[in-house]
Amino acid sequence: MQKVDSFGLNTEFKWSPSEVPLNLVVGDTRTILEDTDGNWIIAGQYYDERPCQNCYQHIPYIFSATQDFDSLIWQTRFYDLPNQNQTQYLLHSMTKVDDGFVVAADHLASDESPFPPSGVLFKASLDGDSLWMKHYIPLNWDEERVAWVNFNDVKTTPNGDLIVAGTLGDIELQTIRPWILHLDSNGCLVPGCNIVNTNEEVWGTKNKKFSIYPNPASEELYLLSSITSTEVLDLEIITNEGVVLRSTAITPQSSNQYILPLSQLTPGVYHLLIKCGKKSVIESHSFIKQ
Repeated sequence: MQKVDSFGLNTEFKWSPSEVPLNLVVGDTRTILEDTDGNWIIAGQYYDERPCQNCYQHIPYIFSATQDFDSLIWQTRFYDLPNQNQTQYLLHSMTKVDDGFVVAADHLASDESPFPPSGVLFKASLDGDSLWMKHYIPLNWDEERVAWVNFNDVKTTPNGDLIVAGTLGDIELQTIRPWILHLDSNGCLVPGCNIVNTNEEVWGTKNKKFSIYPNPASEELYLLSSITSTEVLDLEIITNEGVVLRSTAITPQSSNQYILPLSQLTPGVYHLLIKCGKKSVIESHSFIKQ
């Protein structure tokens, strides 16, 4: 913390009371809030060097400090990956909600990461409990098109929903595209995304492993995974006659929400097949394209 007088001269400087050294990597980071008691809520990254040349990670934290910056009230680490080389979370923005704080970030994937480039939201309670961490992954059919994803800002609406504004790098068009998501208070594109089941509960029953929303859909179809797997699953959109129109692949992680573009489909009824291997269909979902 640094205090300056009306002439811009430094009058006081204090290091963060957090238990690990944290920093704000991105220049336009807006992850400092004041709670109703006057305490500071700050989100930052821990720079973690890995045992290899030029390898490091940025691990996100949220902590609360007293107004004078002398004491740490609570601190929470958010990280949903095993230790990997060069996996980074870059934080951009934070908003207060009724029961906690939500931070918007980017996930920059390493070659070993199970997540492709994605926007990320994570939430801490008012007392610092870790509530959830979610990835939002835009997909393209037949080829890799998304180079990177930024979640630049997150805001709370009057009714408690979340609005996220960001950008993504479009490899095909060689441009930067704007991106806006309207989520419910739990960070869901697909309703019910906060319901947690174990892999064994999902695989061992007839419960759906994936959910889609909305239906009917117009420009995009959202796909929620309820399973985590190291297997690559194929996604196909087919007609009633069984003709494959679009295909792509994912390595599913539980609570990931995937965004599938539909703009090139004509209005009608289609079927999303989720396959393990080219022939084994593990699940299918019918939907209407408006």
